[in-house]
Amino acid sequence: MKKTRYSDEEKLKIIAEARSSGNISATAKRYSISDVTIHGWMKKISKVKPEKDLHSELKKLKQQLADKELENAILKELVKKTVQVWTHEEKSLMNSSPSSILKQKY
Repeated sequence: MKKTRYSDEEKLKIIAEARSSGNISATAKRYSISDVTIHGWMKKISKVKPEKDLHSELKKLKQQLADKELENAILKELVKKTVQVWTHEEKSLMNSSPSSILKQKY
């Protein structure tokens, strides 16, 4: 058998023909390639995810990223406000007497 390189489109065409005819050996003989080659191509093609699945997965991952970024922004704002409260409480505690601190309810 002569050695020939096939493009991806040609490989897909040969695989489709082999599947539709149901006879991989006959299709392989028609194109002067071994049936093992067609089986190898079929195996590689089956491992590749369809483009539609990739798009839906990408959309889902983008949504997850947006959710995490929103959560991160909310937490940053909460930390900022908490630090402001703490620093305000520390200043008020420094200016008060120990007896007034004990009277305050926490």
